[in-house]
Amino acid sequence: MKASLYNYCLRLPNGTTLFLNFYTLSLLALRGYEAGLAKRILYNPNRDWKAKNSTQILNALINHGFLIPDDADEIASLKENYKMGCTDQSVLSMTIIPTLACNFRCVYCYQERNPASMAGNVEDAVIRFVQERMFSHKSLNVTWFGGEPLLFRSLIERLSEKFIEICQNCGADYSADMVTNGYLLDLKTAEKLAQLKISHIQVTLDGPPAVHNRRRPLADGRGTFHRILKNIHEATSKLKIHIRMNVDETNKDHILDLMEILESEALKERVGFYIGRTYAYTSVCQDISGWCLSEDDFSLLELETSIEMARRGFRSFGVPKSRNIFCMADHECAYAITPRGGIVKCWNEVAESHAEVGHLLESASADWQKNLERWRQRNPFDLECASCKLLPICMGGCPYVYGKTGKVSCHTWKYYLDENIFFYYCLKRMSRELEISQKFWALVELYQAADKDRNLKKLNFKGG
Repeated sequence: MKASLYNYCLRLPNGTTLFLNFYTLSLLALRGYEAGLAKRILYNPNRDWKAKNSTQILNALINHGFLIPDDADEIASLKENYKMGCTDQSVLSMTIIPTLACNFRCVYCYQERNPASMAGNVEDAVIRFVQERMFSHKSLNVTWFGGEPLLFRSLIERLSEKFIEICQNCGADYSADMVTNGYLLDLKTAEKLAQLKISHIQVTLDGPPAVHNRRRPLADGRGTFHRILKNIHEATSKLKIHIRMNVDETNKDHILDLMEILESEALKERVGFYIGRTYAYTSVCQDISGWCLSEDDFSLLELETSIEMARRGFRSFGVPKSRNIFCMADHECAYAITPRGGIVKCWNEVAESHAEVGHLLESASADWQKNLERWRQRNPFDLECASCKLLPICMGGCPYVYGKTGKVSCHTWKYYLDENIFFYYCLKRMSRELEISQKFWALVELYQAADKDRNLKKLNFKGG
């Protein structure tokens, strides 16, 4: 046996030592003698261990991936998983942009203002595109994006109904989600989206009313906060809503203000909540580059926000997950379809025809292959990521950012790793305690029901 490359050890002030493996995401918490024994076993696993509890600790380290066979090659396994993730044929993943038009004028928007909407011939081509491919895939996942997709709700309805029909004919699964500003997401719309199997919706609120309205007004300058909040209340009865708050220097001090509003509106257990980093992705939004937080500052802000969410009883947390690839840009069977029928590999390029890697209506172009090769040039195992313990949960970071800057966008945990691992441990304990509590009260109810049943039998006996 040998120690995994992805082990990390953290000793807490109270004497507890945390052992985390980033490949398996297993977490062990040991104290005193057992913690020291685990460290010694990891350092020299092939010794004939006869110390007290050594067998138990040794088996735990093996079962949770801290110790692996001597001939195991974790890097080779990650490479193979990455290759399989890139070439996975089981899922056809599509982001569809019905329109680039938008009813908002967000101050940090990275898209060009373009009223283009999907024409009938492109709509027909999208249907053909899916029909031709679905017999080769087990499932279809669609993300509706924009612009503001709900400005063209009729197309969403038509295409969704067609996709559901195609998947039923092919015996394939179908799922869908949407990114919307939420202004048009009233109850009637939410009911219709649920019928169309659009189950998850991301909506953005950028702080309390005054802050949000300054950053995300309507095209005519009017505020949008209260209308969106009302819609969220109505839509949560039909859909899973995730609220994103885009943060930068101008609104980072208002995160708690928004959390308090969600709490007072009884939404903290009904919606997901997380913060995202405002980033000057394209030339359109370069004016906001001075507002953007550094990766280090955002990492700390994200951790502080998560701690406050846990303290207040919010249920959604951005805990790490193992991943084969970073995003759709890595996946050969993932496409973003623009209103004019162009195919791109990243949401950030939906308004940029020069970035297309294909087209639903046009003949092949040499530029398409060049653009596709541009995405394939990034290999996380050729970067400094190859020696990073966080590689299994990061896989090299955002391909778009790397392509634009030549720099790796690291996982946010990297900058405050010990603090994030400790918080992860606290979340695990909270989850375990909640699980134990739920089992306890389930047993109490069971015993109460049994006791009631026994009393009823006694009453029946006396009555007889």
